Amino acid sequence: MTKLSPPVYPPLARQARIMGDVKVYVHVRKDGSVESTELFDGHPMLIQAALESAKKSRFECQGCSADITSYPLTYTFKIGDECAHYGPNCTRVEESPPKVERWLGHVVVTVDPLCTCDPTVKITRIKWRAAKCLYLWRCGSRVTYIQ
Repeated sequence: MTKLSPPVYPPLARQARIMGDVKVYVHVRKDGSVESTELFDGHPMLIQAALESAKKSRFECQGCSADITSYPLTYTFKIGDECAHYGPNCTRVEESPPKVERWLGHVVVTVDPLCTCDPTVKITRIKWRAAKCLYLWRCGSRVTYIQ
């Protein structure tokens, strides 16, 4: 792949925390442009983003003997673990752009999770105990909120 058109993580899939692989076959002409794409497997909410990215990308076709050559390409859509776009006291920090990594036949798109922040609630203490004593007064887990 010489020029990758970065895939856009579908907002609805991101909101629903849908992650996974989309496997596509890309049919490339001798000049490196995409003739067509063919879906092999993937989550329905992620398919369109992967197909659009593959169609807009350019590929290198060195030593191609046929007019059209097919390549398998896997797009992996992931959501990170850390909420990074809220600072202290729930001040909004600029959201980082999606991280796109690529290597031979594989593209990984990682975005930050969508997070909410309530500035009126502050967790001051979390205390954990064993599950066997969950219903005892001094033995269970407890979270204290201050408003």
